[in-house]
Amino acid sequence: MDLLNLLRKPPPPPFFQIFYVPALAAGATKDYDAENTLRAYRKFAPFVNAQVINTSSVNIEVSFDYNANRKIFSAAGGAPGTHNQPFWSFQVKNIGSNPTQDNQVIIWIEKL
Repeated sequence: MDLLNLLRKPPPPPFFQIFYVPALAAGATKDYDAENTLRAYRKFAPFVNAQVINTSSVNIEVSFDYNANRKIFSAAGGAPGTHNQPFWSFQVKNIGSNPTQDNQVIIWIEKL
């Protein structure tokens, strides 16, 4: 083993987590932040990839780090994602006029 390998930090462990979003009323939001919901996963932050799977009949909006410029839109039945965009927290919002049911919206986050 050479000196360079001894001084180099090991790569961070890969991380993958699935969140099943509870029922959301029309216009309601659900926050996933590093201080509360994601507290157990802070050592893996920032997360870099996210996939939204929307099996509901309403449109969903996911904003990252509570930033109005960092949102992805998921039409009813859609599955958009974002890759290589670091984030520490996210918010899921029902922008439709009907409620969603439990587990109809699934968020996958990962850090590779």
